[in-house]
Amino acid sequence: MTAPAFRVGVVGARRVRGGTGEHLARFLHASGVKVVAVLGTSPASAAEAAAGLAARHGITATPYVDLERLLAEARLDALVVASPDATHRTYLERALEAGLHVLCEKPLVHGGSDAVAAGERLLDAFAARGLCLAVNAQWRYALPAYLRLHPDVNPRAARSFRMELSPVALGPDAVPVGRSICVVSPVMTIVEPKPRRVRNIFICSGEVFCASSRMMNASLSVRPRR
Repeated sequence: MTAPAFRVGVVGARRVRGGTGEHLARFLHASGVKVVAVLGTSPASAAEAAAGLAARHGITATPYVDLERLLAEARLDALVVASPDATHRTYLERALEAGLHVLCEKPLVHGGSDAVAAGERLLDAFAARGLCLAVNAQWRYALPAYLRLHPDVNPRAARSFRMELSPVALGPDAVPVGRSICVVSPVMTIVEPKPRRVRNIFICSGEVFCASSRMMNASLSVRPRR
């Protein structure tokens, strides 16, 4: 007997403002998951997302603009949340109520004084129901290699960090003035321990440079979960 396909819906499946929803959909599709639905903020955006998945990746997904209708009709096993971060909590809470596994784009919960507590409550609630709640973050896969390069660094001892994110523009605007570019995509990410910094490294016409056009400061609190 053939096992039924694992059915997934994607919230935010367009490549708007560098969104990852389309990539997550195509990777899931390539893994044998059946991406059956997409949720947009308007009929036009939902239709555009579905059409893009069909044309570029051979994915047949029904477009929706109403989350409740999607949940009622699509018979999902899991939900991918790749919408703007301010919307994550709403979709996570509704997916939990519906008994769905979730792959959520980072950050799990949007900022605010209760963000950490809210995130922990969601983790505990998903675990209590036997549901998987995963965050689409690369660091769990990159950190082992980083620690091999810098064995004297203990990330769990960190209490703050600083990140340099780049670029925030597309095409030629992503390149510093005076440089010509042949490839606009990061080829390496470097985490520097003193001070702790993350840099995206790019190749421009054979020349390596580090682009940074936006700064983000954040605090990191690390404590063991009981």
